[in-house]
Order: sequence, then structure tokens, then C-alpha cells
Amino acid sequence: MVTKDRFVVIEGENLAGKKILVIWRKVCDLNLSDDEKIAARAKSNEELDAFFKKQQYNTLDMEFDLIYVNGDNNLMNIPVTPEGEGAQPRYKVRLIEEEFKKLMFDVEGIN
Repeated sequence: MVTKDRFVVIEGENLAGKKILVIWRKVCDLNLSDDEKIAARAKSNEELDAFFKKQQYNTLDMEFDLIYVNGDNNLMNIPVTPEGEGAQPRYKVRLIEEEFKKLMFDVEGIN
């Protein structure tokens, strides 16, 4: 884990052997008014885009199989090959919050 330009960055590999990039950043405070939230979110996304470019990350290359980012973002996203028969297509850039919720409440196979 490394902190770069106010972003926490983790590069690694998951149990399936896929190369993973995780980017954690401070996102909009929920106590802000709607206009302030919109402006803060836009600024946060601009900072993320600039950071992504500065680090020479690219969602279109194969350096990472999956990229996890907290909060809404506007990174270019591409579908990845679904895993397992009948699986729905998933995307390379994923929201940490959505993945956490999915894994937290996936109780299939748990007794």
C-alpha cells in the first residue's frame, strides 16, 4: 500500500491470479448541500483522472485485469469476459462499495 498524491494505491493479485489495482480517495462529505456535493464530486473525478494519467494507468491496457475505485468516477470502462457459464458481463473498473456489498451479503454455500 502506497499513498501517492492523496490517493491510497494498492497493486496486487487476487486469489484467481488476476492483477488488481485499488485506488482509494477521499470522496464527497455527505453533509454538503446538493450543489456542493455535485461540485465536490466533479473536482474529485478531475483529480482522479489527472492522477490516473500522471501514474500512466490506462483502463484499456492489460497491465491490470481489474481496477477498484471508491466513489463514483468517470474512468473509461470496458467489459471483461464473464466468469462461468451463464455469467453476466462485468466491467474492468469496479466500485469498491458495490463489490463490498455484493461480497458481504453473498451467503450462497454458507451454512
